[in-house]
Amino acid sequence: MNKRLLPFFCLFSLLVFSMQGCGTIPRRPSAAARRALDLNSKAEAAFRQGDYEVALGLYNGALKTSSGIEYSDGIAINLLNMAAVYRRLGDRENAQKCLDKILILDGRGVPFSAPNLSDAAFMKAILFTDGGEYPTAIDWTDRALGFCDSGSCRHEGKVYNLKARIELLGNDVSAALRNAALGLELNRKSGDRQEKANSLRLLADARALDGEYQTAEGLYKAALIIDKDLGQGLKIEADLQGIGAALLKQGKYTDAENYYRRALAVGRALDDTKGVQAAKAMKRICEIRVRK
Repeated sequence: MNKRLLPFFCLFSLLVFSMQGCGTIPRRPSAAARRALDLNSKAEAAFRQGDYEVALGLYNGALKTSSGIEYSDGIAINLLNMAAVYRRLGDRENAQKCLDKILILDGRGVPFSAPNLSDAAFMKAILFTDGGEYPTAIDWTDRALGFCDSGSCRHEGKVYNLKARIELLGNDVSAALRNAALGLELNRKSGDRQEKANSLRLLADARALDGEYQTAEGLYKAALIIDKDLGQGLKIEADLQGIGAALLKQGKYTDAENYYRRALAVGRALDDTKGVQAAKAMKRICEIRVRK
């Protein structure tokens, strides 16, 4: 199994011009709606550059602008993005407060859509996973799916992926296999290739834990094809390490060493210290096995 489970990266985009049926923004967005979009776009760029305090300020500006025109999707999306920034800053308390503003429905605020509520519950699950509170995290994934009963949610597949990841962390392999398979089916239907690759990697991790190393190898390789196409560096590194681990367990030491060498090169290019250390250690084990 690839034990380096990747952290969930969660950032939602404000798409004023492409939202359908929200009922709050006219076909030609107002100046305020365009300003909210512009602030959100700048915030996302700052986030991706690691300028988290700047991103937080810009998201807050977009939130205020969206609130001023009662744009419910904009309000929710910016609260979700602010929660993501607070999470990256290690401030779980404020991240939770942002999500509660969406999830606590007391009849006094603007109503949010099922997809918004589902995304907020999904983010709650991530926060509880970060804290090692796996039963509570599973409960929040179930709530996220519950908001999708009407079939109106955008990304059910990613929720099943998160649920499978939590179950792997809790060593419930059979449940992880079941939910990763559900995630894969949904992600194939929706055309979400990034989440499809995540489903394949989770299935590979679970199969490896069950001792099905050849099957795991094939799943990691399928994930690798997609991740390389999408340019997902850390995930490519994880796929390569996963393939190396599966080959090592099959006694194919030379092949395993080659994949760890590739993972090492990717890790160095990404300045991923932990990944480099892991690949070095496993490559050394392969070299010793080859010489025996």
